[in-house]
Amino acid sequence: SLVEEVSQAVRKANPQARISAAVWHSPDTGLRDYAQDWVRWAKAGYLDFVVPMNYTVNQNTLEGWIEDQKDLVDGRVPIYAGLGSYMLKSPQQLNQQINLCRKAGLPGYILYNYDERLKKRFLPELPN
Repeated sequence: SLVEEVSQAVRKANPQARISAAVWHSPDTGLRDYAQDWVRWAKAGYLDFVVPMNYTVNQNTLEGWIEDQKDLVDGRVPIYAGLGSYMLKSPQQLNQQINLCRKAGLPGYILYNYDERLKKRFLPELPN
């Protein structure tokens, strides 16, 4: 009910505001362990987009998570994949994950976390 209340209050205060939530990649784990019912929130219209925390170094795992998440929200809201750049060993790994997001048709991605390593070592190596 908290997400519903916050969503309604924000929309009343600023109808142009976009509401999102960074959520656990697995809705089952999110609901059981973190009280995140993000699929219901998305389908009910409380969120304008969702950012699953898809932190992994494994490309196949990331691809599976994204496809499952897309199926779960059934096009109701955009998904921006949260990528755990802090876990990756090279800019090339990050670029592979970004390309996977693009291939899956996601409108974008969010990098966790922005620090000196990401700024100085990774970002200059990304093609765009």
